[in-house]
This record gives sequence, structure tokens and C-alpha cells, in this order.
Amino acid sequence: METDFKNQLLIGALAAAVLGAAGYGLYQESNRVSSGGPKGTAPGASAPQATETVQTGPATLRIETVPAVLAGSTGHRADVAGGPGLRFEWSIQGGTLESGMNRDTAFWSAGEVGEVTLICRGFNAAGAETTGVARIPIKVLPTISRFEAAPPVVTAGLSARLGWAVKDHRRLMLSPGALDVTDQSGPGVEVKPVETTAYTLIAVNSYGDAITRELIVKVVPPPELFSLRAEPRAGSTEAFSVIGEFKGGKAELSDGSGVIARSETSPLRAEIAALKPGTALRFVVTNEGGSSLTSTLQASPGKPQNREVPSKATGK
Repeated sequence: METDFKNQLLIGALAAAVLGAAGYGLYQESNRVSSGGPKGTAPGASAPQATETVQTGPATLRIETVPAVLAGSTGHRADVAGGPGLRFEWSIQGGTLESGMNRDTAFWSAGEVGEVTLICRGFNAAGAETTGVARIPIKVLPTISRFEAAPPVVTAGLSARLGWAVKDHRRLMLSPGALDVTDQSGPGVEVKPVETTAYTLIAVNSYGDAITRELIVKVVPPPELFSLRAEPRAGSTEAFSVIGEFKGGKAELSDGSGVIARSETSPLRAEIAALKPGTALRFVVTNEGGSSLTSTLQASPGKPQNREVPSKATGK
């Protein structure tokens, strides 16, 4: 009886010990989960600490500026992007830095030919360096050194030829009409305006920049000659007056030895003291475009023969 009682006490003690161990294990597991410790960490061991990644060099630099510039142009802006906290140093080739040499924004001007090279160096707090480079081509504008019409004034119905000298262009246009004359050279383009017309030559480079020159071809009416006559002078058997009526030009009267009279307004009048038989007086009316009409007055033994209409008319 006594032996059975002792056995029961021993069994109870063992059960209590097992329950206590199990409870302690659950308690430890609960603490491990709540503290975020890794599975398998031994009781009492320290969990690993989070480490900070230190950047040893700045990010790649990117320069933003205009894609192309004109020779000698100024005030261009350049911005650099590549990360906060960087210190910048700018340099330039083929141009000049105007301001902002140690900032994230710089202003610069272009040289005359070739290209501009912008260089920006960035440094972080550890002194590590990286570089950004931008190359900007320098644009050359077209040059129109000559644009002319021959002749610049034409008589209605006649034509002129346009000529030019152009360089550093990709396309060449002629207006009115938007004619592509890139493959043509002047003189050689014939125009026949019906009225006074302004012509524009447009030279365009590969970047789309355009230079223009303009000229005007003036159109004038043809000259007109209405009459050429001689009127005897009172009281003289040899002296007489020559009268020429005209329109649209300047008139000139001449004999075989030279010019006798000129006039820009009608009628032209000339006083002739005497004229040898067989002498011809030549009356010419010429307009601004170079077109002319001609009439002659032939001296006879009695008196010069009147010409009511031109005996010879020429136009050019």
C-alpha cells in the first residue's frame, strides 16, 4: 500500500515536470516570433542588425540643353541631372561659359564653327566623380550673296531672267509659285510677269533655318509714237519746227551728226534752222524697259516730209 502511494507521487512529479518544460518551450517560441528573430536562433543569442548601403559614386550625369545653335549665339542654358547632393564643375570647348560654372544650371555661348562640347563633372560627399558630356553642333546659316533680275524692268509681254549665288543651303525655293530651284543656278530661270512682281529667294539649311532675299521685276507698258511732223517757220524758207508726239517713254531727235533734242514729256519740239536735202531726222521713243519705237523725217528739196505714224518700229 505504501509502495503504490509512492509510485503515484513519482508519476505526478514527472507529469508536472513534462508540463512545465512544454510551457517553457511555448513561452520561448512566442518570444521568438514576436521579436522577429530568425527561426533557429538559439535562446539568448543576438539577432543580426540592419546594415546601411553607402553609395561610393554619384549617379550618371545627363546634360539637357539646346540641340543645335547658330554661330556666335549667346545665352544658351544647360541643366544637369544626376542625383541630389552633388557638387558640379562645368567646362566647355568650342564656346564660352557665361555663368553657373559650379551649379546645376549653366549658361553658355557658341563659337563660330564646328561644335560646342559641354562637360560637367559631378562629385559626391565621398569625392567620387562622374562626368556628363553634351555635344552641340554649330549651325551655319545659308548665304545669298547675289539675287538679281536681268533686266530689272521689262516691257509688258517680255521676260526677264533671275540669277543668284547661294552657299551653305540644302534647299532653294523661289516664290511666287513655291518653285524648287535647288538644282538650278542663275541666270537661267526665266520669268514673264504680267505686272510688277516681287520675287523671293528662300535658302534653307539642313536644320530648317531660312534666309530670304527679295527683288522686284517692274513691268512697264510699251512705248507709243503717235506722230512726227515738220512745220515751216513764218518768214523763213529754210527754218522749220519738228514736233513729235509720243507716250510711255523718253523721246530723242537726232540727225546724222548727233542729238538735236530730248524730251521726257510729249510733245518733243525742236527748231531747225536749215536742213540739207536728203538728211534724215530720226525720232526714237524708249521706255524704262529698253523697248523702243523709231520714226524718221526725210528732208526733200522743198521741205521735210511729215510722218504721222512711225516709219520703223522696234521693240526689245
